[in-house]
Amino acid sequence: MQIIIICNNPSSRKCATPKEITDWDLEAIVNNEIQQVPEMFRLELVQVSCGDRSSPTATVTVRTPAGEELTDAAIGTGPVDAVYKAINRVVNVPNQLIEFSVQSVMAGIDAIGEVTIRLQHEEQVFSGHAAHTDIIVASAQAYVNALNRLYTAQQTGDRLHPQYEQAVEAIAGV
Repeated sequence: MQIIIICNNPSSRKCATPKEITDWDLEAIVNNEIQQVPEMFRLELVQVSCGDRSSPTATVTVRTPAGEELTDAAIGTGPVDAVYKAINRVVNVPNQLIEFSVQSVMAGIDAIGEVTIRLQHEEQVFSGHAAHTDIIVASAQAYVNALNRLYTAQQTGDRLHPQYEQAVEAIAGV
């Protein structure tokens, strides 16, 4: 199978960097393109405290599908873990983080960090992506994006977009 990736931003280093495409990558590409979901949960606030002599602690405020603003805090093994634990306490959507990736879009102290994550719930995988100059904020936004996909699938009872199976078959050449 041959995969052609079209790059809309030729100046991006991602366009020039060859990468092995895995099945999970294909699933994420298909999900991101055909499964547009509404913003059910919205991240309103992320605040983190960490250091070499303290426990990483995060406070988050999330707007729920009902319009409520809920705030909670958690301690984690690092700042991202603390943020994810705090978000999980608010949204209460069971999931397992199976992949976490951070890449710099450009060099320098003011570089934008792109975060891509994958969550698993039962046998389904849901991806989230975000970019921000603060990688903790990007991580939180990517996580909420993936949770929105998971939550929408749970609420509608659909695995994915109705054309998902057709898209996967087309990519696989079935």
